[in-house]
Parts: sequence; C-alpha cells; structure tokens
Amino acid sequence: MIIDEIVYNIEQVYRQTKMKLVENDSLAREIEALSKHILLLEDQNFELEGELDKFLICDNEIRDKLKDRNRSPLRLNDLYHGPPSI
Repeated sequence: MIIDEIVYNIEQVYRQTKMKLVENDSLAREIEALSKHILLLEDQNFELEGELDKFLICDNEIRDKLKDRNRSPLRLNDLYHGPPSI
C-alpha cells in the first residue's frame, strides 16, 4: 500500500515536471522571439533617429534662410512657388 502511494506520487511529480519542462521550453522560445523583435525595433529606432536628425538640420536651414530674407516662417509657400511677383 505505501509503495503504491509512493509510486503514484512519483508518477504525479513526473507528469508535473514534464508539463513544466514543456511550459519552460515554450516560454524560452517566446523570450527568444521577443529578443529578436527588440533588436529589430532598436535598429528601426536608430534609423528613425538619423532621419529625424537630418530633418531637423534641414528645418533649421530653411528657417535660417527665411530669417535671412526677412520672411515669416509661415510663408513656406514661397520656397516651393518662388517669391511673389511685384
């Protein structure tokens, strides 16, 4: 009787351990996938930061040109269509 209970308990622990190993493997794969996704997002963020830096430089250059010409920064149309005819 006691041996049967011990065997039963051992089998229960074995099944639980097996289930936990499967769960652990699944979580490990999920962690790996998330890590790869994080790397992808970091690369995209780096590229976007570079594009933003270029945009800000261009924006400052345009604003400086507008200030040099005594134009309002709101008259950006002149940059695309030329100055108004006098």
